[in-house]
Amino acid sequence: MIIRALILAAGKGVKVGDHAGPNCLATVGRCTLIERTLELLAAAGVQKVGIVIGYEGALVRKHVASSSVVRGAFKREISWFENPAFDKPNGLSVLAARGFVTERTLLVMADQIVAPALVR
Repeated sequence: MIIRALILAAGKGVKVGDHAGPNCLATVGRCTLIERTLELLAAAGVQKVGIVIGYEGALVRKHVASSSVVRGAFKREISWFENPAFDKPNGLSVLAARGFVTERTLLVMADQIVAPALVR
């Protein structure tokens, strides 16, 4: 079982609907995309999460910290990484978190809905 996941949330991406700001903060259903992803990872048994931020990173960090969807204990297991070159390819976000990727790690894009079966 994989117990570590890295979420790439640094870039602007292609605009999601009429949402302004980082795509991972777009609401789909009852919560934002990043909350949905974190909730899914916790339910699948992931214990450590790294999140790479860049564009509007402080906003993403604040949103996760104040989330009522993500459990407090799980929030404490999140490591944050900055990618100042967020407008460049995603590989640079992975490099920004290379110290986190020390074992098998699930790679997830913050602005995409992840199928639970794929995570399991």
